Amino acid sequence: MREEGKLAFGQLPALQVDETTFLYQSAAILRFVGKFAGLYPTDDDILAAKIDALIDQEKDMFTGVSASRYRDRFGFDMLSEELVAAIRKKLNDEILPRHLAYFESFLAQSPSGWLMGGQEPTIADFVIAIRVKWLVSGANDGITVHLLDPFPGMRQLIHQFDNMPQVLAYYQAHHH
Repeated sequence: MREEGKLAFGQLPALQVDETTFLYQSAAILRFVGKFAGLYPTDDDILAAKIDALIDQEKDMFTGVSASRYRDRFGFDMLSEELVAAIRKKLNDEILPRHLAYFESFLAQSPSGWLMGGQEPTIADFVIAIRVKWLVSGANDGITVHLLDPFPGMRQLIHQFDNMPQVLAYYQAHHH
């Protein structure tokens, strides 16, 4: 797709909707697909805005992680490994816990364990559960796998998401 010039921003993700229509960027694709899947409201603009706010907060939370991981893409390629390690320490010790506490406060008020408190997940749960699980997977230098220890709601969100029948079926079919 990149060679054919079809990637508007020069990178994935991209979703081809039909012969001539492509959508780009994760959140835009997720909102589009989420409407069809009942994971993003089509008739409640306030709820949609609240879901968008959670997704925007996730993006804020990951800004430092992304900039330190993909230095060339974000113009930080001049950072030394020592400086990146110091940045990652600050992210791990201060920045990420602050953002996780915001999500934890939503979950503390949720009777269902989903971020918006409804009986079903929204696209925000998909974004946040998957990204935070990756964050603490051990794949990110300087970010401890124990980052979620003080956040039981976040750990439960990931567990609840991972154990949805649809998610279990997907992983069973695609990860042999």
